[in-house]
Parts: sequence; C-alpha cells; structure tokens
Amino acid sequence: MNVTDVQAANVVGDKLQAIFDRQMELLLKYREIEGMPYGVPPLPLDTALGQKWVRDFMWRVTEELAEAYECRNAQDHFVEEISDAIHFLVELFILSGIDRKDIPGTLEDQFRSVSVASGVGHYREKVWEFIYQLGISANVLRNKAWKQTQVPTDLPYFRKLLLESWMKFIHCCSHTGMDAESFTEIYFKKSEVNKFRIRSYY
Repeated sequence: MNVTDVQAANVVGDKLQAIFDRQMELLLKYREIEGMPYGVPPLPLDTALGQKWVRDFMWRVTEELAEAYECRNAQDHFVEEISDAIHFLVELFILSGIDRKDIPGTLEDQFRSVSVASGVGHYREKVWEFIYQLGISANVLRNKAWKQTQVPTDLPYFRKLLLESWMKFIHCCSHTGMDAESFTEIYFKKSEVNKFRIRSYY
C-alpha cells in the first residue's frame, strides 16, 4: 500500500494544526514500535540520549529529501519521499518541543510568501539551505554520546534555529510545484499508509 492507493482527505480548518495533531497520533504509536525510551514529547534535550534521537530525525528528513531528488523524474516516488520528509520534520519539531502555535501564519500564507524560481538547480539550492539550517541547529546540541562531560543546552536558541528551518522546507516544497493544498494532501495520504502499516505490523 502506498500514497496512490489512498483517497485525499478533506481537511477543514487550520491545515498545519491538523498535520501536527495527526503526527502526534502517529508518534505515540511509533514511539512504542521504535523503543523510544521516553513518554509524551518533548524529549529531554539536555541529555545525550535525547539529543541522539533528535539528530536521528534530522538525518531521516535529510535522507528523504535526497531520495526525492534521486527519483525526481518519477512523480509517484518523488511525492512519496517528500511526504516522508514532511512526517519526519513535523515529528522532529514535536520531539524538540515545537508545536503548531510556534509557527507563524497559515500554511496557505507560508506558500504564498515564497517566491519561486523554476528549475531543478534552484530546488537543489533550497534543499541545501534547509539541510544547512538543520546542521547549525544540531550544532547547539553539545551532549555527544562519546563526551564524558555533559553541558546544559540553550533550548530557546536551539528551538529558534530549528524553527527557522520550517520556511526553508516550505521553499523546497514550493520549488517542486507544491502548494498548501497538495502539501496537506500528500501528508494525509502518507499518514493513512502509515496507519495501515502500523495496523498490519508492516
């Protein structure tokens, strides 16, 4: 089962809030499946283990965007990889203590604010800008697994940097021709696939 097998959802109201709500639902199921050693988010970001999970989700988003670029000429596969990236990014935000109210504007406003230049090269540049933002966010997390001395994390600064990656991600999606409607549609289609996979022990 994949996104081509699912009907589009009819999302009424704040699309971004609906996405965060659905991702929290999925997160609580996958937390058990993956053996995440914590309860309800956010993760304890002053700990090496909490930071390890955050870095893991940063890499998941990066990997999905790379896979999307790799299959950019196969539309169905491309859309599936982008939808995975959305899931992992929203989950990264939730795990880091960022929720819907921290992201200004509606999804429609965010896409309208993006000035799009056409071409694959531009998309590649936008992906790099987004990944760079994730990287400098991760650099604030200093409690590496190999360090014997742990230090407090500047959580407001970390969340500020991570939050700045949201619009960079919207730029990436906009450069693929996506808008708020299609962004929401592919998210919810893949979320239904993920719910099916959870139920079927995929």
